[in-house]
Amino acid sequence: MLQNPVTVFLTIMTVILIAPLLMQRFRLPGIVGLIVGGIIIGPHALNLLSPEYTIETLAIAGLVYLMFSVGLEIDLRQFKRVRNQAIVFGAFTFAFPMVTGVLLGWWLGYSLSSSFLLGAVIASHALINYPLLSRLGVLRNDAVAASVGATVFTDVSALLVLAYVVRSGDGGSSALDIFLLVVIMIAYTTLILFVVPRLGKMFFRRFRGSAVEFQFILVVLFAAAVLAEVIDMHVIIGAFLAGLAVNSTLPSRSPVVDRILFLGEAFFIPIFVIYIGMIVDPVTVFTEPSTAMAGWMMVAAVYLSKLIPAWIVTGIFHYTRDELLTLWGISQAQATTTLAVLLVGVEMGMLPEAVFNGGVVMVMVTCITSSIIVQRFGMRLAPSTVPEEIESRYKRIMVAVSNPTTQENLLAMAGILARSAKGKLFPLHVTSRYEGECYYDPEEMEPPEDVVRIDGSDGDTRLLARVDISVAGGILNAAMENRATMIVLGWHGDRPVREGTLGDIIDQVLSTVEVPVMVGRIRTPVNAMKRLLLVVPPNSMVLGTLEEILGTVTVIASSLNLPIMVLCDDAYLEGIRERMGAMVSAPQHKVYKLGRNVVKDVAARSTAQDLIVVTTVVSRLRFGSSLGRIPEQLAAGTQASLAVIIHPA
Repeated sequence: MLQNPVTVFLTIMTVILIAPLLMQRFRLPGIVGLIVGGIIIGPHALNLLSPEYTIETLAIAGLVYLMFSVGLEIDLRQFKRVRNQAIVFGAFTFAFPMVTGVLLGWWLGYSLSSSFLLGAVIASHALINYPLLSRLGVLRNDAVAASVGATVFTDVSALLVLAYVVRSGDGGSSALDIFLLVVIMIAYTTLILFVVPRLGKMFFRRFRGSAVEFQFILVVLFAAAVLAEVIDMHVIIGAFLAGLAVNSTLPSRSPVVDRILFLGEAFFIPIFVIYIGMIVDPVTVFTEPSTAMAGWMMVAAVYLSKLIPAWIVTGIFHYTRDELLTLWGISQAQATTTLAVLLVGVEMGMLPEAVFNGGVVMVMVTCITSSIIVQRFGMRLAPSTVPEEIESRYKRIMVAVSNPTTQENLLAMAGILARSAKGKLFPLHVTSRYEGECYYDPEEMEPPEDVVRIDGSDGDTRLLARVDISVAGGILNAAMENRATMIVLGWHGDRPVREGTLGDIIDQVLSTVEVPVMVGRIRTPVNAMKRLLLVVPPNSMVLGTLEEILGTVTVIASSLNLPIMVLCDDAYLEGIRERMGAMVSAPQHKVYKLGRNVVKDVAARSTAQDLIVVTTVVSRLRFGSSLGRIPEQLAAGTQASLAVIIHPA
């Protein structure tokens, strides 16, 4: 058995690297390879490592990280879009397996609590096929979206059952115990889901920096887990709720979220899965009838109890046969929550070793069959209709940077928008050819580090430097050369009297550019923003352009995870309400009539944590007359961040 820490770490990382790659060659989920890798290096095979001490500690951290990631990756907007279908399917696909698991446990002679725990094991499902569905382009299909949304229902319900079992044990619970459990869970859930996000907004507003934000979220994660343990709930429940809290607080494409998920997927979660493989005794699957029987009975229970709900909702919502089988394939996959509940049940002595080993077999089998079924029938579904003309604006975003004190938040916002469309970010530093009486030194063309600082930059970010006769000319030329689909410019919020509407350089760009331009004064970090205020002043657009305007604002709000408040002139009121209500993926929103004094009304309704968006579609010659001095007055009259979006007609 290996003892050297470096050798132990090398062995673990080798399994994490090689096992999923080998599974890819056979088109199998990586989780299967990690479990097999854990079995091979564990005490029941090569006996290279022992699942104790350090590895066990890392595995527990991985378990916490796993459930945090489950809460963090749940698509809450997708759930809201198909809420009714997701709730109906979620209720059926939890209730049928739950009853099946309880009956199976009763038939095997388990206690009531153990039977409920077995039901929770079978009832949940995992979205291991999410990347495959994304590649097939069917994520917005109603049946697929309902199955994704149902994950919220099944995971939360399974963890509620786990919380009840953990607190009650095998001794049963009186009515008072159940009442106290409900009160404690409501209080704890309220604390995590409502108090933590507000603390996070306050923290992100006061402290900046990717490292500090990352550390704060980890402290929140493990504090929630410890608090759950203190009140006799399991740590994974706290981790899951912490994931939901962060999910509803931070932008989905925030760099700090990407780092958290990367660390979990690359290290902690694989160690937990490897640990599961290490403590499994594969020999018992073939030598002990109880293990083999438990495993295959659980597999059969999953297949049957997940097929019936899929068939029922197909009849209710008139899905096709291919949608029915895709729905069944998605919901039968057992992985994350299943492994977590299995481990907790064994540790508490409520599930026998045979059920644990059989449960791991169930996870491996259902992951394999789920991928095969989804691949075969999901590719027959019609690809989703995505508003490509709106998303394409964020494919190649160019940001002109100059002032390090004002551009950091602007770059962060532009980066999130680019990542939302899987696009590229082009920070541009332009220097005029003449600096006073001296020529600009060509050797200094690379933007200085203190001017361009990009939080979470990656391979989709390309730094640009340019020397031109004028700054505006450099921006326009670089935009054409790099095929920019949107230009983002920083703005200090005021202008000299002799300059144009927004400023000399900005107005020069607007007078020539053929792509949308966002001019921003972003005072608040994107992680600390609370709401997006869309301001539609009188005569700023025609009704025919509302689709384009609302589509752009919806993408921004969804990317930043912000609710929308629309303040619009009376002429646009009904049109905006009708179109916002018809949008299938619109964030939470409210529409109000704008007062006569635009600036006074907006200032009265806004706070420093809001993002005010003023947008218009006009010809270049009409820009000044369409918005007038409103952007400047809003900048002077409010403390909120401000973005002016101009779409060339």
